[in-house]
Amino acid sequence: MNLLYYSKARKTDYFLVPDRGNYTLIPCGTHSDHHIHPVFHIMFVTDGSGYLENDQGRHSVKPKDIFLINPNEKHILSSDDEKGMTYFSFNFYLIPSGRHEFFINNDEWEIGQRTGHFNELICSCAETLKINEIFPIKLSGIFIQYDRSYWNKILSLISNLSGTMEEYYISLIHHWRTKQALWNRQVCIDGFAGFFWDICRIFNLTDERHEKEKVNDHLLNSIIDYLQNHIHEKYSLSGLSDHLNYNPAYLCSYFKKNTGMTISQYFNKLKIHRSCLYLRTTGRSITEIANMLNFSSPNHFSTIFRQEKGISPKDYRKQI
Repeated sequence: MNLLYYSKARKTDYFLVPDRGNYTLIPCGTHSDHHIHPVFHIMFVTDGSGYLENDQGRHSVKPKDIFLINPNEKHILSSDDEKGMTYFSFNFYLIPSGRHEFFINNDEWEIGQRTGHFNELICSCAETLKINEIFPIKLSGIFIQYDRSYWNKILSLISNLSGTMEEYYISLIHHWRTKQALWNRQVCIDGFAGFFWDICRIFNLTDERHEKEKVNDHLLNSIIDYLQNHIHEKYSLSGLSDHLNYNPAYLCSYFKKNTGMTISQYFNKLKIHRSCLYLRTTGRSITEIANMLNFSSPNHFSTIFRQEKGISPKDYRKQI
């Protein structure tokens, strides 16, 4: 997937260099150090509440708030909520056109594995403008303005990206120990690019087609929501079409046109992603997981899992 994004305001392409995507918990009564960093931070508050302090003052943040920290903005995060505050942070650099060719053509950079020298090179090239000076993002102070009816879609995007990142780092550890590469770095990069593209659409950072796409997105989100809510059931196109009151053939054609996948292929991807969660966090057997997710048999589950992840469920669990 392309990591180039065009800025109408700057009339140039920007190359996105992923840094990381991870959850962080600020426990009750604690705070981070006062610090700055050269990356863009987009922060999604998923649970609890807290505060962001910067040069403009102290800002209260709560679940479903999405706020932005631009490069080199001094800030501190804290929480007095008994649950603390949990947020997902999507961190990246933007490299302007004319400087980005090195990153496109160079195989040295690895997410989370850059040398100090290479990191300095990125920082020397990275854009330091505020993001709303690059893209037409709607801000109210530190907060990104967006349609909150998309929050569940955003959580789904975060879940997919964080799962990809976790699997990527597990595979790196496996590679260090065994010298056997089990993971294609491009998959991880594609995850970042896809996440950024999807949230750009939600934040209205795309072009004039957005209003039309927003109408289409409603149907796409409805299909995805239905599949997620029925993830432990067998795939039923008739059940989906009855629920949405659309012709089955139209739904199949529409979904394939907008995602490049059939509905059943996407449903299997959701099931495999959920199975990864069960393999990582429970002691359930592979047979139990296959039954929970309504695969026709454990062998069928293992076949689909290997097609999606490149390894068997058993080997995936061993990596962890």
